[in-house]
Formats: sequence, structure tokens, C-alpha cells
Amino acid sequence: MRRFVVAALAALLCSLSALAQETRTVVVPFEEAAKIAIAGGDLDGAEKLLGEALRLNPKSTDALFLMAEIERRRGRLKEATEYYRKILADRPELGRVRLDLARALFELGEDFQAEYHFRLALAQPDLPEAVIQNINAFIYAIRQRKQYELRLDFGVSPDTNVTSGPATNEVLLFGLPFQLDEQARQKSGIGVVVSAYGEYLARLSEENNHRWRAGASFFRSEYSGSSIDDMQLRLFTGPQLRGDRYDLSLLGVVSKRWFGNEPYNEGFGPRLEAGWIAAPRWRIDGNIEALRLLHRTQTLLDGYNIAGNTFTTFGIDQTSFVRFILGAGTERLEAKGFSNYSIRVGVGYVTNLPFGITGFIQPEFYFVPYDERLSAFLDRRIDRIFSLQVSAYKRDWNFWGFSPTVNYAYTRNDSTVGFFGFDRHRFNIGLTREF
Repeated sequence: MRRFVVAALAALLCSLSALAQETRTVVVPFEEAAKIAIAGGDLDGAEKLLGEALRLNPKSTDALFLMAEIERRRGRLKEATEYYRKILADRPELGRVRLDLARALFELGEDFQAEYHFRLALAQPDLPEAVIQNINAFIYAIRQRKQYELRLDFGVSPDTNVTSGPATNEVLLFGLPFQLDEQARQKSGIGVVVSAYGEYLARLSEENNHRWRAGASFFRSEYSGSSIDDMQLRLFTGPQLRGDRYDLSLLGVVSKRWFGNEPYNEGFGPRLEAGWIAAPRWRIDGNIEALRLLHRTQTLLDGYNIAGNTFTTFGIDQTSFVRFILGAGTERLEAKGFSNYSIRVGVGYVTNLPFGITGFIQPEFYFVPYDERLSAFLDRRIDRIFSLQVSAYKRDWNFWGFSPTVNYAYTRNDSTVGFFGFDRHRFNIGLTREF
């Protein structure tokens, strides 16, 4: 028995000795090794490891996220945002990455983009209450410190019907056919379109967040020749009252329009704007405006234009939202045949897709009955207008801060008076930037 025990112990000792001498190789992924290096404060070593990981897989989410973490720890937030954007270009559903991007943009002072990503993050289903409160705190801080907004767009715009004219060569006047002047017919063209919006918000007092708003918007489309060039300028100013979940503005508006490079009309009047955050994923915005319009030559169109709109936005998830549009208006003009009422309904949908593409689609319908029949036509004019806007832009492409956009707009007016009916297709290929 003793010999058996001794033999067993000897065999066990030999096995342990062999195991101790055996060399084991453990393979650790570059990303895991980088995490260990970051935890130990070796940022340069972690960066080299992640460089190898990205060489093998340039779209590695873990490697890109850790590179952003390294840049954050070095205080290089601008570089960190580029890594976050690369991840979201292909994985827009990653809420944690979107939140980190929003926070970095907030710290950089890029408030417009930061608020956009914070609001998308709020739409994530089943978000913990503590996270919702944290995001709302950032959004409130942005509203507290924001002092200006600026948006610039420009591009080339092919248009199948720059005059919004009928395709027919004839029109019935007083029941008789007349040949349409060439300038009144449908005419295609390629033009340049530029638009801009700017606003400054001045704090009214240190005790509250109320502001005084002052801003302007500008639009210019220019085609071959000058007869159909269009330019519009609007100025506005007035106070804005702000609460934690609402804002209310009363503005004075002045507008001026040039058509064919000649003065066309001027307008002035009040505008009321309001916004309310009804819930983390719901926001309601509305406006109503009443302008007195005066025309330089066509004085029969002088009168009042009153219109109101509501926009109810719901965040579907952290990649997309939908907006419901309702509106109504009226034009009270000198010529009763041009006075009308209008109803507007529409829906818009925005989504952040893989490959860095953001898509937008918005169909709308307008019903516009006119008060009286124009003497030259046999029927009272009633317009049924359908419009469709579709656009896409590459959010991960950047040229001096501008992103490339492609836009398409279709408008069809089925009017009881054929002279006013038309089809129109417009394209716009350009650049956009919002500050």
C-alpha cells in the first residue's frame, strides 16, 4: 500500500512539473488590450493597438469608440466627435454613441448640432428616467446660453416649370380660346438658388431666460435671363418668453419681394410663435401671422394674408422622427376673385440611415377655394395642390463645415380653372450648413 501511495505521489509531481514547464499562448484582441492600456493610463500604447485594429477593420465600432475615448481624455473633443460620427454613419441606432457625441458637441459650443442629437437620443424607447432628466438638463443649458442661429444653403436647381405655368398653349377666356403668351407658358430652366437664415437672441435680464429676438431670412433664385428671377427678404424682431418646457414669441415682421429684379410687393404685420415640449418624445410648435401686403403694380392683389400652422413632432426612436402638419389661412384682397381660404395637411419623416445618409420625405395637400368667379373664366377657381419633398444628405461628408444635399420637389395643382393648373418638378444639388 505504501509503495502504491509513493508511486501515485511521484506521478502527480511529474504531471505538475510538466504543466509548470508548459508554455501557454493567450490571444487578446487589440480592442481588449487597448482597454487595459487605457485603464492603466497608457494612451499612446492604446492608440497604437487601436491603429492596428482599424487597419484590419476600418469600421470596427469598438476600436472607433475607444479612439474617441482616447481623444476625450487628451482634451481633443473635436477629434473625438469625428470618431463618434464615423460610428453613427453606419450604426445610427447606437444611443450611447449618440449621447457621447451630443455631450462632446455641447462642450465644444456647437449647440445646434448638440441639441439635435440630444433630442434624437430622447426618442429612444424605454429610456431610464435618470437619463431623460440628464438630457433635459443639457437641452435647458443650451437654451440658456444660445445667442444666435445661422443656416446657409446654396445649390444648382434644374426646374421643369420655373414659371408655374400651364402646359397648354391655349386658355379659355370669356368662353373663347386665346393663345397664351410664351412668358405665361410652362418653361424649364437651370438656375442657382441661395437661402440664408440668421437670428440673434439677447438676454432680457439675468433673473430669467427671456430673450429679445432679432433676425432675417433671405431667398434668391436666378435663372437664365431676369424675367423670372425671384428674391425675398424678411426681417423680424420681438420678445420671447421662455419656461422649462415652453417658449412664446411675439414678433413684428417686415417683408419685401422682387420678381424679375423689379420690386413686387411689401408686407408688414405681427407674428406669434409658440413651442411646447409635451413629453420627452413629443413637441408641438405653432405660428400665426397676419401681414398687410402692398403691390407695386398689381394693386388688385393688395390686402391681408393671414395664416397659421401647427407642427407636432414625435420621436420614433434614436434614428428617426415624424412630424404632423396642419394649417389654415386666408387672403383678403382688393379683387374678390383672388381672395381665398386655404387648408393645409401634411406629414414629414426624417431618418438617419446607414452609410451616413439622412433621408427626408414630406407629402402635403392644400385645398384652396376662391371667393368669387373671375369674370374672364366660366368657373369659380378651386385649387387642389399636392406637393412632395424628398431630400438626402451625407452627414459624414464635410466641406468646410458644409454637407452635400440632394433635394427633389414635385408640385401639382389641379385647378377648376385650367389656366392656373400646372405640374412642376424641381431638383436642387448643393451644400448646407447650420450653426
